[in-house]
Amino acid sequence: MYCRKCGKEINDTSKFCPYCGCDIKNERMDTTEKTDASKPGKTAKNRGARKWMIPVAAGVGIVVIGAAAILGVRAMRNSQEQETSTEAVTEEEPRVSDNKESEVQYPQDIVLSDEQSQGVKSLLEILCDIDGSDKGRNFEANKEIDSSFATSFLIWSLWKEIPFADGNTAELSGEGWSVSADVLKKFLQNSINTQEVNPEGIITISDGIVTVAGVTPTCAYSCDSLQIEKVTRTSDTEINVQGTVHYISDFPTNDPYNVSFEVVMTDNPDSMWGGYTLKEIKNWQEEDEDNKVSGYTDEEQKEQIRLMVELLGWSDYFSYDFADDKDLTEFTDADLCKSFLYFAAYFDESKNNSRFYQKYPYSTSASARCLIDEETARRFLSDSIGRYDNSTMDYEGDKIISAYGDVGTGGVESVEITEIKPITGTDIQVSASLSFQESGKISGNVDCVITMTANPDSIWGGYTLKSVDKWEEVSAIPVKADFRPEASSVLQGTGYDYSENNLADGDASTCWAEGAEGSGMGESITFTSSGPQEVDGLAILPGYLKSKDLYEKNGKPVEIQITCGTKTWTENVLEDFSPDYGNPMNSVIYIDFGETVTTDTCTVTVLQAQPGTKYADLCISELYLYRY
Repeated sequence: MYCRKCGKEINDTSKFCPYCGCDIKNERMDTTEKTDASKPGKTAKNRGARKWMIPVAAGVGIVVIGAAAILGVRAMRNSQEQETSTEAVTEEEPRVSDNKESEVQYPQDIVLSDEQSQGVKSLLEILCDIDGSDKGRNFEANKEIDSSFATSFLIWSLWKEIPFADGNTAELSGEGWSVSADVLKKFLQNSINTQEVNPEGIITISDGIVTVAGVTPTCAYSCDSLQIEKVTRTSDTEINVQGTVHYISDFPTNDPYNVSFEVVMTDNPDSMWGGYTLKEIKNWQEEDEDNKVSGYTDEEQKEQIRLMVELLGWSDYFSYDFADDKDLTEFTDADLCKSFLYFAAYFDESKNNSRFYQKYPYSTSASARCLIDEETARRFLSDSIGRYDNSTMDYEGDKIISAYGDVGTGGVESVEITEIKPITGTDIQVSASLSFQESGKISGNVDCVITMTANPDSIWGGYTLKSVDKWEEVSAIPVKADFRPEASSVLQGTGYDYSENNLADGDASTCWAEGAEGSGMGESITFTSSGPQEVDGLAILPGYLKSKDLYEKNGKPVEIQITCGTKTWTENVLEDFSPDYGNPMNSVIYIDFGETVTTDTCTVTVLQAQPGTKYADLCISELYLYRY
């Protein structure tokens, strides 16, 4: 017989499908093919066994008698199985399913949330401090996490004022840092999976209190940038984290260098490091001599320039706060200095690996996110945007308030550098496009051109802003047109809605799934309205974007045909499509018609489709007509 869930042939005596785990008791009881009475000749979607007609009446009688005997035996067996079974699946899982699979396949690449990523990075940065301490280069492959390592981890955590003691930092007195031994053990266990430290030299333990001498750690090298490049879940409880570190030194005799790392971490809800505990340092390998850098590589330089453009975008977006709602090209020096300093400080840790802080240190207070003294602010702004005007700055005492409050739900969504070209021996011209969002939806787009000049003291790829030459809005906000979608078919699943009503709900966790045989080629969605309307394009989010796992498992359209009014054309929607699994609605593709079309009907037909790794069913999360 065949499993109705996965379609594979299985033994008649099997209780569960060995391929997908489905309870097959009901399969034995129901072997007839169902038909849709409202659609004569069309069978229900089924990947089961074929049916054979036996025209001989005597043969039919024999088969019926034999079948009755077999069913009687199987009914008894089913009854026994039900009595002894400890788990019964009473409802077949739909093929487009967001239920947890009975067996998760590992390894599986995952994307950490912003909070998880920041927590893991913070722990990795302490590892960088340990590796770069004293003469540096302290790690090797399979670095042992022993009591010596734990001692170094503890000292750096104390020095960085990590709030591990019930949310508070350890007490610092003339004798050093003091903390309860129980709190210390819990912190180390949740951080690096060990409780042992070297109770010698600078560490003393007495009456349940651990005292660590107030030493100042020394480093030959410090972490200039740390990038997490890949996170892979290898089991139900472990992840593998890979990335690179760029080290620099304050000593002129020490050349900068790169390291690639690979560490193993375990899930731990009690860990402050994004919910993960360090288990193993598998690799901490310095790159070959040919790969060493003495500054930024081209890609690193480009990324710093991109961040410069992004901060200009944030300044423009919040111009009502900083510049009386002027366009960025109309900002005064005072407007730009105040806004750029604010956002550079606000995003320094989360987006720029604290480059600002490392070169231009600032402090924090209870009433402001960060404070910066006058001379440091002057150096930073002069090196970054080539000007300094503090006439509109806010102060706390004698220090400038460089960041406070919250930016809210809107702002810069993405920045793409489209061209960097030299225009003189020292100047470059940068062209870029930006998109802005409000409450998770794209609210506008801007094309810009800026000129930058070489400056070795600048943290923005070695260039200082010289001028903003162009800052131009290129498109209006797309608005959904009022059309009703009708699908050629819909996948039916008990308790699941895969209808065309999901196509314009603004929710990537829902989708339309076709219900025909095959991979969905030839299936269509027709949009109609009560009267002619003006439309400018079609928006589509191909695939089931509730998660990366479901996107890969289910089918998706590759090439679609659009018939709108009197025009018909084709579009490849998967070419260069890169889903944002964290914020899938940001991945919506806007197909501009090139002109405004007046129509009361539009049909989108799937010409080519790509089956998923597990299911052939074609899915589309969003599909609607829009106008400006």
